[in-house]
Amino acid sequence: QMRHMPVQSGSYTIDVFKSKSDGEGGDSDEFDDFDDGGFDPTMLGSSGQVIEELLDEAFSPDNLPKTMATCLTDDKLIIATSEDEVRAILRRSPGDNTLAGVDDYKKLLRELRPIGQVRVLVNLPRIIEIAKANVAESEASDLRQVLQVIGAESLRSAVGHVAVGASAYQSKSEFLILMTAQRTGVAKLISMENRPTTPPPFIGTDALFAAVINLNVPEFVDEVERMVRQQDPEAADEMHTSLEAMPIGPDQTLNIRQDLLAHLQPPLTFTLSATKPIGPGAVRIQQTLGHHDQAALVRFLGMFQGFLMPRDVRGTQVFDFTIMPGFAVAPTSDRIAVGSTPAVEAALEGSAAQSLAQSDVFKRAARFVPEQAWMTLFVNDRMLMEFGLELAKNKDQLMANPMMAMDPGIMILSSMLQGVMDLEGEDITAAAKMLKYSAQTIFTITTIPEGLRITALKLNPE
Repeated sequence: QMRHMPVQSGSYTIDVFKSKSDGEGGDSDEFDDFDDGGFDPTMLGSSGQVIEELLDEAFSPDNLPKTMATCLTDDKLIIATSEDEVRAILRRSPGDNTLAGVDDYKKLLRELRPIGQVRVLVNLPRIIEIAKANVAESEASDLRQVLQVIGAESLRSAVGHVAVGASAYQSKSEFLILMTAQRTGVAKLISMENRPTTPPPFIGTDALFAAVINLNVPEFVDEVERMVRQQDPEAADEMHTSLEAMPIGPDQTLNIRQDLLAHLQPPLTFTLSATKPIGPGAVRIQQTLGHHDQAALVRFLGMFQGFLMPRDVRGTQVFDFTIMPGFAVAPTSDRIAVGSTPAVEAALEGSAAQSLAQSDVFKRAARFVPEQAWMTLFVNDRMLMEFGLELAKNKDQLMANPMMAMDPGIMILSSMLQGVMDLEGEDITAAAKMLKYSAQTIFTITTIPEGLRITALKLNPE
């Protein structure tokens, strides 16, 4: 419950709201814990219903700050956490310095057109400045280390926008994380080289989830070691030793950097795919990483006898995990694949029979994101929910089969869709009716000269 107190400020009325549980002097702006209400199958895919539910939660008295103040002027609605903040905004004249006049905000208007209904600017240097000013003396050293690790001196502003209700998509969010040219720490680590947003040809249209990251593992590991050495030279020495002289037996060591990392190259991919009918091996998980020396990787994997069991599949060595039935690893001609045994064996074929990159469903999503990115994440929400509901509908029968109950792909998909798997009877029917509102989601991160560009898009169903 909120207490309403209108006050005058010149010709305007400021409406001040305070929680009845808050004392007269209470100006707390802390938010109570947000309760998402659990999984509701009727919310699947309907953006209007989702937004309505979120707004109801966000603006309920339980989730609002203890104190709020609003003021409707001739050209805007002001919402703040105190009466004083509203008065300060009312006193500001058009000629005063404002965030709208800074170069970073102007860049948002230039680079990310058309601009959506919601615009965002986060003044990162100001936040860091406030953190430094308010940190306790005993914690100042730790804060300096954290800021050095993340490369805080490289950060400028984060600007972006959110658009909803377009004809082709339910929502689109775009953000620029602006940085200086000289990047350090985590800021440097995540400024990876871009590659085409289009996924590799070996990822097929049966992918429920596909992530492609242009990760150069040797360079990444070297940079992490350098960062660790700046903070803790002893820990960096231990890391260096573990990479170049890892014990694997009596008087025997393994040089991970030379025998494995030196042969790896981008991209890194993660996929979760499924085929019908649902059964053992129908849901497949796979991780791949590029390489340039198949023979070297076969030698490396061959060193783990007892843990990996080699076998020949059409002239290629496939290694089965002895302690993880259903999982295998194999160096193909251009990548090392690890995951569900059917997925690894399929990787030996090279390109997928029906490539996701050439599908209409991916091309439709790709039109709204940059052509180059160092990370691309594509989720076929509709297919994901279809398989989740199929599992929920037949879970008793499927789980009675020992091969299904222990199938790694089924186990991972079930854990991802735990809320769906718990549905029964009429709830499954209600959720199935909402499938027509589901489509696809795509997310990209692109390195740009000024920092990073992040794009997230949820398509409308066709």
